[in-house]
Amino acid sequence: MPKYSNLAISDPRQLVFGVAPHPVTTRRGLVIGGGEVYPELNFTLPPMEMTSATLEHVKTQYRATKAAALKALELIEKAHSSGTLTIPEMEVSWIVMLGDTLSALPANRDAFISQVLPTLDESKFLKEEYLL
Repeated sequence: MPKYSNLAISDPRQLVFGVAPHPVTTRRGLVIGGGEVYPELNFTLPPMEMTSATLEHVKTQYRATKAAALKALELIEKAHSSGTLTIPEMEVSWIVMLGDTLSALPANRDAFISQVLPTLDESKFLKEEYLL
């Protein structure tokens, strides 16, 4: 393993996010360090109780979850169309269906609940347990 005694970029003012002095190209043609930044989506919904005291936080989490799902889909579609992500042809229709489903989600939690409640089998879901 080679040992290094100095940094490839010695002046901190020359550091540019997504740019490297020696970019690396993957087998699929993805250039890392060539100027384009490939985002990673890391979103985990925290556990929380749904009470009147946490209602605004719950609404914020709903909007954040929908936004994260839409961003993930956007990244998948971009990577697939550029060829950096291979999706079997039989799976591509699921990407389209996922996009349609995400787009159809109401913009806010209350509208979502109003839309879903009539479709629930209340013998399997006790809405009182969820403060609904």
